[in-house]
Amino acid sequence: MVVRREFGASAFGATYGTAATVIQLSSAFGPFLLGALRDGFGNYRPGLALAAVLTSAGCLVLVLGGRRERASIENHLAK
Repeated sequence: MVVRREFGASAFGATYGTAATVIQLSSAFGPFLLGALRDGFGNYRPGLALAAVLTSAGCLVLVLGGRRERASIENHLAK
């Protein structure tokens, strides 16, 4: 799993629990937010743009966070 690989086995429970909570809240309130944005702007473009930005930000956090951790471990092992 990505969570275990990126954050380690010792932090798996807390990290996975936090991720699951965010996923559940997004699933619960995301459709409402998308509908409210659609009603406010008259189309789905702003809501879908917001979803794309948030997804891209999450991907960047995962990729960049993992690289720093791996680089730190590799530097430590090289010494």
